[in-house]
Amino acid sequence: MSVYVVQSGGAVIECHMEYVRGGEIVCTTSGTSPECLRKAVQKVSSPEFVKVDEAAAKFYISTALFERGRTPGEVIKELAVLLRLC
Repeated sequence: MSVYVVQSGGAVIECHMEYVRGGEIVCTTSGTSPECLRKAVQKVSSPEFVKVDEAAAKFYISTALFERGRTPGEVIKELAVLLRLC
């Protein structure tokens, strides 16, 4: 497993990139509000593939996302840009 860290402005996303069929990639955030995280996730993916735990400042990316032709890395990069804009 590798750790993927992205910093964009004051926002930091750290994800534990463990690709397991039917599993989830767990990401934590800092430097952004829970509301900003929730809104950014709504813009980049459906709740079917990305779930937010606002209280813990975490989000979970389903590996089923690959079936839609997208990668978790793409979603994380898009989120980083949107979190910077909050």
